[in-house]
Order: sequence, then structure tokens, then C-alpha cells
Amino acid sequence: MGFPRPTCLRPSPTPAWATAARGARPARTAPHPATGYSICYELGIFKQKIVDGQQVELPDNWLGLGDAWLIPKMDETEEVRFGGKVEDEWDALGRHRVKHTGYDVVLAVPKDMEIAGYGTEHGNLLRLWDANSPTPVDMNLFSSGQYLKAVEQRAMAESISKVLYPEDNHYEGKSLRLKQQYFFVSATIQSIVRKHRAEYGTLRNFHLKHVIQINDTHPTLAIPELMRILLDEEGYGWDEAWYIVTHTRWTHRPPPHRLPQPHRPGGGAGALAPAAH
Repeated sequence: MGFPRPTCLRPSPTPAWATAARGARPARTAPHPATGYSICYELGIFKQKIVDGQQVELPDNWLGLGDAWLIPKMDETEEVRFGGKVEDEWDALGRHRVKHTGYDVVLAVPKDMEIAGYGTEHGNLLRLWDANSPTPVDMNLFSSGQYLKAVEQRAMAESISKVLYPEDNHYEGKSLRLKQQYFFVSATIQSIVRKHRAEYGTLRNFHLKHVIQINDTHPTLAIPELMRILLDEEGYGWDEAWYIVTHTRWTHRPPPHRLPQPHRPGGGAGALAPAAH
């Protein structure tokens, strides 16, 4: 019909989170079966536009190009706990346990994408965690016209997966980044532990079955989170839990100066995730 080729053919854009999300790398390139984990961010840092010679920052909708391929797995939702306090308890036999009370809950809903690894004969899984609140909209507040107050809990939970790399030159930004970090690793380690227990019936061979890549500084809390789960939720003693954690193969350890600093104004990691801290 005479239309020029560039008008008819346009390259399909790659979803930005599929290339930028740390977890996507092992999911798409590993020569062996693997699962990549990350957060299901709604918005990237920003979309750049030049207006009258000046840079203008616009929202970069990451999900708009690829969320149709993400399959929610509601039955595999994990519960991530923030804040509260930790109390030590001992039973009649002198066994120690930790009681975590007064915490806030955020639901980590997995959204899965099957990815064909390059040059391989199998598919891998990319699992992205979407942050949701278990608290419904407060209809009493909503009916009285307090609309923002009625959805406050939901908005606070959903902010975790709202924007990649929120500005952290203020306390709220630092706090949100720590929440994103712990949300990511807690949901991921819980998921790995749950699947392992379902397959093997025990966690005593966990270190023999898993290689966990810690890509950069973001997932470093995964190590103490695994220790917390083994101790506080699975009931292992310190020595056995420590053996499993230290004999699990953790790869790509970042240099010490890149590690997140726990002592920040307002309590930092200790206040946001006291059980793991």
C-alpha cells in the first residue's frame, strides 16, 4: 500500500523493570534453573523530558509495558512485619524463644513471569513482590468525609512498591528505602524456605540445595532474615541454625563500605525490623 517500513514496524519496548530489576538477571541468563526476585515497582526513578532547554522529571510507568505477563499468585502471599517490639521468653525446659508484638503487617503478593533463559533449554521464573495492606478501607472514616485518613494504612503499605530508589536525603526517604529492602528479602527468604520445606519436609539440608545470589547491597538482610526464620519460626537451636546459614552458599557479597548502615536517626533497621535486627 506504499507505507514506509518504519511506519509499519516499531520495535517492541522492553519493560524497564525487566532490565533494571536485580532479580531479573539470574532469571533470564542462568544456564541452569533459577528464580529471580525483586520488587514489583510501579514507577521507575523518572522519565526525562527536556522542556525549553531544562530537564523535567516525569513519572516512568514501568508496569504499563509488561504487567500483562505477570501472573499473581495470591495463595503464595507472604506476611512481612515491621516495627513493634521483641521480647525474650523461656519455657519450662529452659528453651528460649522470641515473641514479636505490636508490629504492622504488609502483605507481599508475588507476581510471576516465566522467562526463557538465553541459550538454554528451560524456562526460569522472575518473581516480583507487590506490597499490599491487609487492612481494608475504613468505611466509617470514608463515610464521614475523611477520605485520606480512610485509606492511610493502604497507602503506607503500597508506597513500598510504588517508586524505585526514592530520594533518601531526608528521614522519610531513608525509612522507605529500609522498608523496601526488608520487605524484599523477608518475602523472598520466606518463600524459599516455604518451598524447600514443602519439597523436603525439613530445613536441615537447606544449605545443600540452594545458592543465593546477593546482588549489590539491597538484599544483604537476607542472611540475618534466614537466621531469624530458623530460630524464631522453625524452632532450631542457635548452633544448628548458624550452621545452616553459614554453610548456605551466598554469592556476590558487596564490599563493606557499600553495606547499609543500621544506625540511622529514628532507629533505622532496628526499629523497622527488630526481629531480624
